[in-house]
Amino acid sequence: MKMVVHHFFGIVGGLAILNESQVGSAAMGNIYKVALLLTEITSPMFQVKSILKLIKKDDCFAAQVNEALFAVTFVISRPALVWILLYNMICAGYHWVIIANSSIIYAVGLVWSYTILCIIRLKVVKCKPGAFERIRDSKLLSGAIVAWATFVLPYIVGSERNWAFIHLRYGNFVLI
Repeated sequence: MKMVVHHFFGIVGGLAILNESQVGSAAMGNIYKVALLLTEITSPMFQVKSILKLIKKDDCFAAQVNEALFAVTFVISRPALVWILLYNMICAGYHWVIIANSSIIYAVGLVWSYTILCIIRLKVVKCKPGAFERIRDSKLLSGAIVAWATFVLPYIVGSERNWAFIHLRYGNFVLI
């Protein structure tokens, strides 16, 4: 069900960006490209995982490397980089449909990232289930954390920074 919600809002967001009055601008085109890259960067790894599972090779070394790359890439891109992109979209004053859509996609990614961290903690680190998993299992608490990170945190940071953009740079290249 989470994937249906994710893809529904991805389509709605894409259509909203196409209808945005700034759609011809380079900034809007670049935001869309960066958003697509950050949210779908793990798709090839997910497809490789599915193929390896289908051909019953999901326990080989290549599958383990793919699984690790998927987890690290997903956990870095979804909660951190997509949040910065969402914050910058709010600062730019994009249409509320685009902001709402991006917020929902971010929230779903945040839930999946937390789930991946719980799996890593249980299977790789081999810890017994504890507070980390109880937070995940508590719909009210985990929902409150996701809502706070998605809808409240950008406005707290924005008011502290006077709504200045956050940029990630590598040399002269601006990533976000």
